[in-house]
Amino acid sequence: SMLGRAMELSRSEGERSLVQYALGETLVKAGRGVEAAEAFARQRVAPFEEVVLELWRGRGGSTEAACAYASAKLSRLGEEEKTQRTMLCAWLMDLYLQRREVPSAVETARRHGAHAATACELIASHGDEEAALEALADVSPVFEDELFSARMFAGRYEEALAGSARSERYEA
Repeated sequence: SMLGRAMELSRSEGERSLVQYALGETLVKAGRGVEAAEAFARQRVAPFEEVVLELWRGRGGSTEAACAYASAKLSRLGEEEKTQRTMLCAWLMDLYLQRREVPSAVETARRHGAHAATACELIASHGDEEAALEALADVSPVFEDELFSARMFAGRYEEALAGSARSERYEA
């Protein structure tokens, strides 16, 4: 293909980035949003917001393509880019939750070290807070503490203590 040849002839990172952006645009126009998302994640020409809008507006634009882009972009961010990682992680979790994909949201929190309180509030805002806490309890000890507190507050003492005993965090 012409874009493949352009990639071969690219000499600099900037040129390769332009080719990746052009590939993304071509794939969006062809209705192949998820593949376009991967190409867009490899480029550094267009800002994040522009790419997201391109994916939403494109033929067959969907949250699936936006999830693919956010996930690919998140996996390419360095550990030192904490603010960007936190924001992108929260946005990706929210996209999954809008699609009713709680396990994917939880896996995103786990894999990318989401801020515990933010992840919990985000998942809880889409449904049952206790289910969110249970799903996230193995991600961080903070969630175990939150789940314990929620059960105690609800007057479900035996359940709270049983959960604590299972996690071996509290001794009777």
